[in-house]
Amino acid sequence: NWYRKFIPNFARIAAPLHKVTNKTKHRRHEFRWGPEQQQSFEEFKHILTTSPLFLEYPDLSTPFTLTTDASDIGIVGILRQYTPAGTKINYFKSRVLNDTERKYDTFEKEALAIYWCITELRSYIGDSNFIVETDHRPLENFHLKQINNKCVMNWIFKLQDILPQIIAVKYCKGANNTAADYISRHLPSSTSVNITPPGPTDTSHSHTCDTAELNAVTIRAQAKLLAQPRSSTPLASESTCSSPSPSTQSYDFNLSRIRTEQNTDINIQNIIQQIRNERRYSTFFIQDDILYKLVRRDNTVLKLIYTPATLIPNLTIMSYIKSCDKCSQFNVDRRKPPGFLQPIQPPNDVFQILGMDWWGPTVPSLSGNRYVLVVTDRLSGYVFATASPTNTAQDTARILMEKIILVHGPPDILITDQGTHFKNELLQAISKLVGCAHVFSTPHHPQTNGQAER
Repeated sequence: NWYRKFIPNFARIAAPLHKVTNKTKHRRHEFRWGPEQQQSFEEFKHILTTSPLFLEYPDLSTPFTLTTDASDIGIVGILRQYTPAGTKINYFKSRVLNDTERKYDTFEKEALAIYWCITELRSYIGDSNFIVETDHRPLENFHLKQINNKCVMNWIFKLQDILPQIIAVKYCKGANNTAADYISRHLPSSTSVNITPPGPTDTSHSHTCDTAELNAVTIRAQAKLLAQPRSSTPLASESTCSSPSPSTQSYDFNLSRIRTEQNTDINIQNIIQQIRNERRYSTFFIQDDILYKLVRRDNTVLKLIYTPATLIPNLTIMSYIKSCDKCSQFNVDRRKPPGFLQPIQPPNDVFQILGMDWWGPTVPSLSGNRYVLVVTDRLSGYVFATASPTNTAQDTARILMEKIILVHGPPDILITDQGTHFKNELLQAISKLVGCAHVFSTPHHPQTNGQAER
C-alpha cells in the first residue's frame, strides 16, 4: 500500500487484482486467479524492481515543478525537479472525476487541479516557495486577483496559509504539458484514484524560501481536504517572495497575526493582565503569548482563540463558514426559503375586508351548539360571533348570507383558511354571486388572517 503512491496508473494495473480480492465474507469462495490477475501481478513485480521506481529524496537546492492537468476523465499532478543530472520525478497525483465534477466548466476544472494538487502535496512542499504552471491562461496569477466564481474563490480561501509561498501562477502551452495531459486523459473510469509514482513521500521538509516551481495541469475533480493544516505558517516578512494581494491578507488567520492583533487590543490586554495577576478570568489561559478561552460543550472542553473583532469582520466569518466542507456537509439548513410577501392593502371603509374562521369544538351548550363562526372587520375590528351545532359548508354559507351579506352588504374581500367548510363549491358560488373576492390564507401560516384566528 505504501508503494502505490509511486506507481503511475496504479488503479488501472491493480483493477484485476481488486476484482478477485475485494470480496465480502460470504463471497470469498468466488476467488478466481486467471490470466488477467497473473499479468497484473507480473507487471507490479517489474515496476517495483526496475527504473524509474527508485525513491529519490528532494534536492533542497533545486526548485520543484508541479505539473497539473485536467480532462473530462480525471485530474493529475506531477511533482518534479530539474537537476544537472536530469529530471527527477518526486510525485504523481491523479484521480478520476465524479459525476458532479465532470459538470464543471473548463475554468473550474483547471482551478480544481491546482487546488487539489497543492492540498495533497502541501506536506511535501513544506515552507518552500513555488511557481504554479497551468495550460489555462485565465488562471494566470489567479491567486492575486478577485475572481467572479464562488467555487474557485472558496478553493483559494482554503489555501490562504500557503498562498504567500506562491511566487506566480504561470501559463504553460498545452504542447509543453504533454506528460500531465496524457495521464489526465487515460485514467481508469471506475473509482477515484489517488496515485503518486516515483519519489519520496514520507518526510515533509521545512526549509524557508527555497524557490519551488509547480507546473499546474488543470484537473476537473474536486479534491477532498485530506491533508491536515500545517503547524506553522511563514510570515510575509520571512520571505523575499512576492506578497499576496490585499484581498488575500484579509483572510489571514495565522497565529502570528492573531498575536499581533491581540497585542493592540485594549480589552484583551486587560484580560491578560488580570490573568497574570491571578485575580480572575479562570476560563481564560495564555499559551505562546496568545489568549485562549475555554468553552464547555456537554462533557467536552473546547480551546478557542480569543480573536479581536477587528481581525474577523462579520463578512469574513460568514465566508469562512461557507467555505468549510464539514459545515456544508453536516450543518444543513432544512428550512424552506421564505417566499415573497404579498401584503393585503388596508381597507378604506368598514365591512370592506372581512376575516372569517370557525372556533371549536367545545363543550355543547344548552342549545346543542359546539362551534362559533367568528367574522371580523379588518378596519374597525368589529366582531360577529354566531354559534352553531356543526361547522359544515352549509352552516358557513347560511350564517354568512343571513348575518353578514343580507344585513350589511357583501364585502369586497373575504379572507379564510383552506378548510373544507370554506374551500368548497357552495361558498365559491356565493362569492361569485355577490361579487366578493374569496382569498385563502397560506397553509400553516395563520398570520394571514390573524384577527379572526386570534
